[in-house]
Amino acid sequence: MATTKFTDADREKLFVQLEVPFDPAQVKWRVMRKSNDGRSGIILPFADPRAYTDRLNQLFTPAGWTREYTISTVPSLCRMERGKSIVTSKVLVAAAVTIARLGSHTGTGEEWADRENAVTAADAQAFKRACSCFGLGRYLYSFGETWVNLNGRGEPVTLPVLPVWALPPGMTVQPINGQAVDVRGPVDHKLTAEIERFRSTLGIDIYEEILRRAG
Repeated sequence: MATTKFTDADREKLFVQLEVPFDPAQVKWRVMRKSNDGRSGIILPFADPRAYTDRLNQLFTPAGWTREYTISTVPSLCRMERGKSIVTSKVLVAAAVTIARLGSHTGTGEEWADRENAVTAADAQAFKRACSCFGLGRYLYSFGETWVNLNGRGEPVTLPVLPVWALPPGMTVQPINGQAVDVRGPVDHKLTAEIERFRSTLGIDIYEEILRRAG
């Protein structure tokens, strides 16, 4: 029996549904880089791979899409961490996500082999990159770097509020602890760039101290 193809209208509707932002409860923040004193850091948002699989299952059922991946390694590499030279290898993962009657896309991920759960981390990265080719989770790549204060454990003291464009349709404010809060607009990249130019003029220590006090 021949498989019925999606109409152009069906495809367009599915792509729109794939691009819908995740529920704010599924979005977490990762510290990407810390200041020299460790009291502040740059954070970026991400979603667990389960949020991606849930969306695919919801739209296409578990039988309507597949995922295949290959793993390889690059041996005998050297990297520096905290002033020490570490000889290790790198785990490389290529993940192919295929949605029946919609197409297939491949994403790649990598992680240092000596890191905890290296294969899992590289696989998750590859899977999410493949999904972003369909529009799923792509909006998370639109966030600019955000500096926040960190506690003694290197964790953010406070988290940014998601802007309206990063919320599901109909949600105009992000619920936090059951209460509605004001939502900030999208990052002003021009203003951010102007502020960043002061980093070299003032020096990193003075620059970060001003950011902490202003924040």
